Amino acid sequence: MTFIKNNLVYPSDGGVQGRVIVGFVVEKDGSITNVDIVRSVHPALDEAAINFVNKMPKWIPATNKGKIVRSRYYLPILFKI
Repeated sequence: MTFIKNNLVYPSDGGVQGRVIVGFVVEKDGSITNVDIVRSVHPALDEAAINFVNKMPKWIPATNKGKIVRSRYYLPILFKI
């Protein structure tokens, strides 16, 4: 939560608000790849959400039957004034 509070930048584009859903893949090493917008609200919010996800530190990768695997994750980001 601290990372979100310190790194999510609200765009100064006329008071647009809403929930953007970002999809991405968490690789076996925890890095984030294939970032895309699943649900768009406004291009400025989409860009802010993508920039935020690209700044995130490495995640703990998923496991399946004891083996580390790639996983797809969907993150809703709420932009509200």
